[in-house]
Amino acid sequence: MSEDTLKPYEYARLLREMIQNENNFVNQRLGWMSTFNGILFGVVYFLWKEEKQYHTIPIIFICFAGFLIDLSILIALRASEKVRIELNNLWEKKDISKTEIPPVWGWGVIDKKDRKNRDLMPWSLIPLILMVCWGIIFLFHAFGF
Repeated sequence: MSEDTLKPYEYARLLREMIQNENNFVNQRLGWMSTFNGILFGVVYFLWKEEKQYHTIPIIFICFAGFLIDLSILIALRASEKVRIELNNLWEKKDISKTEIPPVWGWGVIDKKDRKNRDLMPWSLIPLILMVCWGIIFLFHAFGF
């Protein structure tokens, strides 16, 4: 064994740090998304309550902006999820007992068949819900549904 090879606990620590870095990105992206949506929903509210004809175009543009921001953040969040999964897979390939060194993240404890609920996690679901909300606001305002 060469001196450059990481010991299992060092490898686990490195993977945990990388996963923590991705988690920080997720938290930042969710924060940006919440801030942008809060501001945009507030602007739509103030424009909508005035009920002036010339407010229609700005509201429609705000709906598109909100939708695109949420789509962009959803894509970034899914990319981050793929990175975390790949980092966990790297650890699982080491085939080290969980009693010797704990998994590098919480999903490592869950059976693979039970991991299918990832799409219901906040970082997957919230951007989709907000995108639907922007679509509904657009339809109500543009077409009077």
